[in-house]
Amino acid sequence: MSEHNMGNLSVLFIMISTVTLRIAESLEVAVLGSGVAGSTAARLLADAGVRVTVFECGRGLGGRTSTRTSREGGRYVFDHGAQYIGSPKTEPFGRALSDWRAAGFVREWDGRFADAV
Repeated sequence: MSEHNMGNLSVLFIMISTVTLRIAESLEVAVLGSGVAGSTAARLLADAGVRVTVFECGRGLGGRTSTRTSREGGRYVFDHGAQYIGSPKTEPFGRALSDWRAAGFVREWDGRFADAV
């Protein structure tokens, strides 16, 4: 990402963090993608009173952290990208992770490893 784009993002976050509740409630924002970044952005905006709609092109939420199911009647289930989310390093991400767990979007993996033949 270029320095110009990073500067634009910084300005956007400063603007979001300084809007009044009345202004925030009148905003409608579309977030593209429900991965960690998109979900976190949507949560922060919603917590500020902004109306948020998340658009996801996959069959489920989570982006590269989601679990995929095969089209053969769900015979195979596998992690698409990140195999796990470790302990949250920030309080906002910890709260988001707790919310996702409560909503059933993430769960502790209780599977087993298979032997390769």
